[in-house]
Amino acid sequence: MVINYNWRQNQGFAQLYVAASSVAILLWSISILRSRTLARGVAIYGAVIAPITLLALLSGHLRLDTHGFGAVWFTQSIWFVTVGVMLWGAGEVQDSRA
Repeated sequence: MVINYNWRQNQGFAQLYVAASSVAILLWSISILRSRTLARGVAIYGAVIAPITLLALLSGHLRLDTHGFGAVWFTQSIWFVTVGVMLWGAGEVQDSRA
């Protein structure tokens, strides 16, 4: 009974994380597209991946087991790392202008 409870709690938090991070990526990608501050490709990637992830989660096709959550983690980490590197590089450009 305790193991079942822990599994259900873990799934609830995993679903919350996937939904919230997908919404965040979508909103950031829309902002990047509007402001044109970073590369357009990363914004398009985020604007495509986030709704697909949300749709798969909400329709029940995305199982958050090892493989399903790993796929979400991998696709989102590509976006997070790419944007992080771009922001880091943008900070260095602004520092050299000052």
